[in-house]
Amino acid sequence: MNATVDTIGVMSGHVECSSVLLGAFGQDFGFFSGNPLLHPELAARPCGFPMEVVPYSVQNDNVIGTVVIMCFFLMAILIRRTRSFVSQQANGFFHSPAHKVVHNEVDTSIGVPTVALMHLLLAIAGSLLVFYHAYATRNLFLCRISPYGLAVAYAGMFSLFFVLRNALSSFINWIFFEKASRRQWRSTYNFLLLLETWLLFPLISAGIYLSVSPDTVLRLTAAVIVLFRMVLLYKTFTTFLLKIYCILHLLSYLCALEIIPLLILWEILNGITDSLIITF
Repeated sequence: MNATVDTIGVMSGHVECSSVLLGAFGQDFGFFSGNPLLHPELAARPCGFPMEVVPYSVQNDNVIGTVVIMCFFLMAILIRRTRSFVSQQANGFFHSPAHKVVHNEVDTSIGVPTVALMHLLLAIAGSLLVFYHAYATRNLFLCRISPYGLAVAYAGMFSLFFVLRNALSSFINWIFFEKASRRQWRSTYNFLLLLETWLLFPLISAGIYLSVSPDTVLRLTAAVIVLFRMVLLYKTFTTFLLKIYCILHLLSYLCALEIIPLLILWEILNGITDSLIITF
Protein backbone atom coordinates (compact mmCIF):
# COMPACT_ATOMS: atom_id res chain seq x y z
CA MET A 1 0.00 0.00 0.00
CA ASN A 2 2.83 2.36 0.90
CA ALA A 3 4.61 1.47 -2.29
CA THR A 4 1.47 2.30 -4.17
CA VAL A 5 1.19 5.64 -2.45
CA ASP A 6 4.87 6.36 -3.09
CA THR A 7 4.47 5.44 -6.71
CA ILE A 8 1.44 7.67 -7.02
CA GLY A 9 3.32 10.43 -5.26
CA VAL A 10 6.27 10.09 -7.58
CA MET A 11 3.96 10.06 -10.59
CA SER A 12 2.12 13.08 -9.32
CA GLY A 13 5.47 14.76 -8.75
CA HIS A 14 6.46 14.13 -12.34
CA VAL A 15 3.14 15.43 -13.60
CA GLU A 16 3.52 18.53 -11.44
CA CYS A 17 7.10 18.99 -12.71
CA SER A 18 5.92 18.55 -16.30
CA SER A 19 3.19 21.14 -15.81
CA VAL A 20 5.73 23.53 -14.31
CA LEU A 21 8.09 23.01 -17.28
CA LEU A 22 5.20 23.45 -19.69
CA GLY A 23 4.32 26.71 -18.05
CA ALA A 24 7.96 27.83 -17.90
CA PHE A 25 8.86 27.07 -21.52
CA GLY A 26 5.45 27.86 -22.95
CA GLN A 27 5.23 24.90 -25.31
CA ASP A 28 3.72 21.44 -25.34
CA PHE A 29 6.14 18.59 -26.09
CA GLY A 30 3.30 16.30 -27.15
CA PHE A 31 4.18 12.62 -26.84
CA PHE A 32 7.29 13.41 -24.75
CA SER A 33 5.40 15.50 -22.20
CA GLY A 34 5.72 13.94 -18.76
CA ASN A 35 8.74 11.81 -19.79
CA PRO A 36 11.34 11.81 -16.98
CA LEU A 37 14.13 11.80 -19.58
CA LEU A 38 12.94 15.09 -21.08
CA HIS A 39 14.90 18.06 -19.74
CA PRO A 40 14.10 21.18 -21.76
CA GLU A 41 15.76 23.33 -19.12
CA LEU A 42 19.16 22.09 -20.23
CA ALA A 43 20.89 24.11 -22.96
CA ALA A 44 21.52 22.23 -26.21
CA ARG A 45 25.15 21.86 -27.20
CA PRO A 46 26.06 22.55 -30.85
CA CYS A 47 27.45 19.55 -32.70
CA GLY A 48 29.66 19.35 -35.80
CA PHE A 49 32.01 21.99 -37.10
CA PRO A 50 31.41 25.69 -37.66
CA MET A 51 30.42 26.53 -41.25
CA GLU A 52 32.17 29.18 -43.28
CA VAL A 53 30.19 30.80 -46.08
CA VAL A 54 32.09 30.67 -49.41
CA PRO A 55 30.93 33.19 -52.03
CA TYR A 56 30.19 32.02 -55.56
CA SER A 57 32.95 32.29 -58.15
CA VAL A 58 33.26 31.07 -61.71
CA GLN A 59 36.52 29.33 -60.80
CA ASN A 60 34.74 27.12 -58.22
CA ASP A 61 31.73 26.31 -60.41
CA ASN A 62 31.65 22.56 -61.04
CA VAL A 63 29.47 22.85 -64.15
CA ILE A 64 31.76 25.41 -65.77
CA GLY A 65 34.80 23.33 -64.82
CA THR A 66 33.29 20.20 -66.36
CA VAL A 67 32.55 22.05 -69.61
CA VAL A 68 36.12 23.39 -69.76
CA ILE A 69 37.61 19.93 -69.20
CA MET A 70 35.42 18.42 -71.93
CA CYS A 71 36.43 21.22 -74.28
CA PHE A 72 40.10 20.46 -73.68
CA PHE A 73 39.43 16.87 -74.72
CA LEU A 74 37.73 18.20 -77.86
CA MET A 75 40.75 20.45 -78.39
CA ALA A 76 43.03 17.42 -78.27
CA ILE A 77 40.85 15.69 -80.89
CA LEU A 78 40.96 18.81 -83.04
CA ILE A 79 44.76 19.02 -82.84
CA ARG A 80 45.09 15.36 -83.76
CA ARG A 81 42.82 15.74 -86.79
CA THR A 82 44.46 18.88 -88.15
CA ARG A 83 48.17 18.25 -87.67
CA SER A 84 48.78 17.43 -91.33
CA PHE A 85 46.64 20.36 -92.46
CA VAL A 86 48.59 22.80 -90.28
CA SER A 87 51.90 21.37 -91.49
CA GLN A 88 50.93 21.75 -95.15
CA GLN A 89 49.68 25.30 -94.70
CA ALA A 90 52.56 26.49 -92.51
CA ASN A 91 55.28 25.32 -94.91
CA GLY A 92 54.49 27.87 -97.58
CA PHE A 93 52.26 30.30 -95.75
CA PHE A 94 54.56 33.34 -95.90
CA HIS A 95 55.90 32.54 -99.37
CA SER A 96 54.07 34.07 -102.28
CA PRO A 97 54.13 31.62 -105.18
CA ALA A 98 54.66 32.83 -108.75
CA HIS A 99 51.41 31.20 -109.82
CA LYS A 100 48.31 29.98 -108.07
CA VAL A 101 48.52 26.48 -106.80
CA VAL A 102 45.38 24.88 -105.44
CA HIS A 103 46.03 22.11 -102.96
CA ASN A 104 43.14 19.75 -103.28
CA GLU A 105 44.57 17.46 -100.68
CA VAL A 106 44.48 20.28 -98.15
CA ASP A 107 40.77 20.77 -98.69
CA THR A 108 40.06 17.09 -98.10
CA SER A 109 42.18 16.96 -94.94
CA ILE A 110 39.89 19.33 -93.05
CA GLY A 111 36.25 18.46 -93.50
CA VAL A 112 32.95 19.89 -92.37
CA PRO A 113 32.98 18.07 -88.97
CA THR A 114 36.40 19.55 -88.17
CA VAL A 115 35.26 23.05 -89.14
CA ALA A 116 32.12 22.57 -87.04
CA LEU A 117 34.27 21.49 -84.09
CA MET A 118 36.39 24.64 -84.47
CA HIS A 119 33.32 26.85 -84.41
CA LEU A 120 31.89 24.95 -81.43
CA LEU A 121 35.05 25.56 -79.40
CA LEU A 122 35.09 29.21 -80.42
CA ALA A 123 31.42 29.56 -79.46
CA ILE A 124 32.04 28.03 -76.02
CA ALA A 125 35.14 30.20 -75.52
CA GLY A 126 33.15 33.30 -76.47
CA SER A 127 30.30 32.36 -74.13
CA LEU A 128 32.77 31.81 -71.27
CA LEU A 129 34.30 35.23 -71.90
CA VAL A 130 30.92 36.99 -71.94
CA PHE A 131 29.73 35.02 -68.89
CA TYR A 132 32.91 35.87 -66.97
CA HIS A 133 32.57 39.56 -67.83
CA ALA A 134 28.85 39.59 -66.95
CA TYR A 135 29.55 37.83 -63.63
CA ALA A 136 32.13 40.49 -62.71
CA THR A 137 29.95 43.46 -63.67
CA ARG A 138 26.43 42.27 -62.80
CA ASN A 139 24.59 40.12 -60.26
CA LEU A 140 23.67 37.11 -62.38
CA PHE A 141 21.68 35.57 -59.53
CA LEU A 142 19.07 38.27 -60.06
CA CYS A 143 18.60 37.02 -63.61
CA ARG A 144 15.16 35.79 -64.64
CA ILE A 145 16.69 32.58 -65.94
CA SER A 146 19.41 30.32 -64.62
CA PRO A 147 22.99 31.61 -65.09
CA TYR A 148 23.73 28.34 -66.89
CA GLY A 149 20.83 29.02 -69.23
CA LEU A 150 22.33 32.44 -69.87
CA ALA A 151 25.68 30.84 -70.77
CA VAL A 152 23.93 28.43 -73.14
CA ALA A 153 22.16 31.39 -74.75
CA TYR A 154 25.54 33.08 -75.25
CA ALA A 155 26.94 29.98 -76.95
CA GLY A 156 23.84 29.74 -79.15
CA MET A 157 24.21 33.36 -80.24
CA PHE A 158 27.86 32.81 -81.12
CA SER A 159 26.98 29.66 -83.09
CA LEU A 160 24.30 31.54 -85.02
CA PHE A 161 26.80 34.30 -85.72
CA PHE A 162 29.33 31.83 -87.15
CA VAL A 163 26.70 30.18 -89.36
CA LEU A 164 25.55 33.52 -90.79
CA ARG A 165 29.11 34.72 -91.25
CA ASN A 166 30.13 31.60 -93.18
CA ALA A 167 27.05 31.85 -95.40
CA LEU A 168 27.68 35.52 -96.21
CA SER A 169 31.39 34.86 -96.68
CA SER A 170 30.67 32.13 -99.23
CA PHE A 171 28.31 34.46 -101.05
CA ILE A 172 30.85 37.30 -101.22
CA ASN A 173 33.60 34.94 -102.36
CA TRP A 174 31.27 33.59 -105.05
CA ILE A 175 30.87 37.14 -106.36
CA PHE A 176 34.56 38.09 -106.47
CA PHE A 177 36.52 34.87 -107.08
CA GLU A 178 36.44 31.81 -109.27
CA LYS A 179 36.11 28.33 -107.83
CA ALA A 180 39.84 27.58 -107.55
CA SER A 181 40.52 30.92 -105.84
CA ARG A 182 37.62 30.41 -103.45
CA ARG A 183 39.01 27.02 -102.44
CA GLN A 184 42.47 28.44 -101.86
CA TRP A 185 41.17 31.37 -99.82
CA ARG A 186 38.96 29.07 -97.75
CA SER A 187 41.96 26.87 -96.92
CA THR A 188 43.91 29.91 -95.76
CA TYR A 189 40.98 31.15 -93.70
CA ASN A 190 40.44 27.76 -92.06
CA PHE A 191 44.14 27.60 -91.21
CA LEU A 192 44.04 30.99 -89.46
CA LEU A 193 40.75 30.13 -87.75
CA LEU A 194 42.28 26.91 -86.48
CA LEU A 195 45.28 28.73 -85.01
CA GLU A 196 42.91 31.25 -83.48
CA THR A 197 40.97 28.42 -81.83
CA TRP A 198 44.14 26.86 -80.47
CA LEU A 199 45.14 30.16 -78.91
CA LEU A 200 41.88 31.74 -77.77
CA PHE A 201 40.33 28.87 -75.83
CA PRO A 202 43.38 28.23 -73.60
CA LEU A 203 43.84 31.99 -73.21
CA ILE A 204 40.28 32.59 -72.01
CA SER A 205 40.29 29.51 -69.77
CA ALA A 206 43.61 30.48 -68.20
CA GLY A 207 42.38 34.04 -67.66
CA ILE A 208 39.30 32.79 -65.84
CA TYR A 209 41.04 30.25 -63.60
CA LEU A 210 43.98 32.53 -62.83
CA SER A 211 41.52 35.23 -61.69
CA VAL A 212 42.71 37.71 -64.28
CA SER A 213 40.60 40.83 -64.66
CA PRO A 214 37.75 40.34 -67.18
CA ASP A 215 38.72 43.56 -68.94
CA THR A 216 42.29 42.27 -69.35
CA VAL A 217 41.06 38.97 -70.78
CA LEU A 218 38.77 40.90 -73.12
CA ARG A 219 41.65 43.08 -74.34
CA LEU A 220 43.90 40.07 -74.92
CA THR A 221 41.15 38.31 -76.85
CA ALA A 222 40.58 41.40 -79.00
CA ALA A 223 44.33 41.65 -79.64
CA VAL A 224 44.48 38.04 -80.84
CA ILE A 225 41.49 38.55 -83.15
CA VAL A 226 42.98 41.73 -84.63
CA LEU A 227 46.36 40.03 -85.10
CA PHE A 228 44.88 37.14 -87.06
CA ARG A 229 42.78 39.52 -89.17
CA MET A 230 45.95 41.42 -90.06
CA VAL A 231 47.62 38.17 -91.08
CA LEU A 232 44.55 37.32 -93.15
CA LEU A 233 44.81 40.74 -94.80
CA TYR A 234 48.47 40.12 -95.68
CA LYS A 235 47.82 36.63 -97.01
CA THR A 236 44.92 37.77 -99.17
CA PHE A 237 47.03 40.54 -100.71
CA THR A 238 49.90 38.17 -101.48
CA THR A 239 47.58 35.50 -102.86
CA PHE A 240 45.55 37.67 -105.20
CA LEU A 241 48.38 40.05 -106.20
CA LEU A 242 46.83 43.38 -105.16
CA LYS A 243 44.03 43.38 -107.72
CA ILE A 244 41.25 45.89 -107.35
CA TYR A 245 38.60 43.25 -106.67
CA CYS A 246 40.82 41.88 -103.91
CA ILE A 247 40.77 45.26 -102.16
CA LEU A 248 36.98 45.50 -102.52
CA HIS A 249 36.66 41.97 -101.20
CA LEU A 250 38.80 42.74 -98.16
CA LEU A 251 36.89 45.90 -97.32
CA SER A 252 33.54 44.19 -97.62
CA TYR A 253 34.66 41.09 -95.76
CA LEU A 254 36.62 42.58 -92.87
CA CYS A 255 34.17 45.40 -92.21
CA ALA A 256 30.86 43.70 -92.97
CA LEU A 257 31.60 40.18 -91.69
CA GLU A 258 34.38 40.38 -89.11
CA ILE A 259 34.84 43.63 -87.20
CA ILE A 260 31.44 45.33 -87.17
CA PRO A 261 29.39 42.13 -86.58
CA LEU A 262 31.56 41.21 -83.58
CA LEU A 263 30.97 44.63 -82.03
CA ILE A 264 27.25 44.37 -82.72
CA LEU A 265 27.15 40.86 -81.25
CA TRP A 266 28.89 42.09 -78.09
CA GLU A 267 26.32 44.86 -77.65
CA ILE A 268 23.45 42.43 -78.29
CA LEU A 269 24.73 39.99 -75.65
CA ASN A 270 25.13 42.80 -73.12
CA GLY A 271 21.63 44.03 -73.93
CA ILE A 272 20.19 40.53 -73.44
CA THR A 273 21.95 40.25 -70.08
CA ASP A 274 20.72 43.64 -68.89
CA SER A 275 17.17 42.89 -69.95
CA LEU A 276 17.12 39.64 -67.96
CA ILE A 277 18.50 41.14 -64.75
CA ILE A 278 15.76 41.95 -62.24
CA THR A 279 16.01 45.57 -61.11
CA PHE A 280 14.49 46.93 -57.92
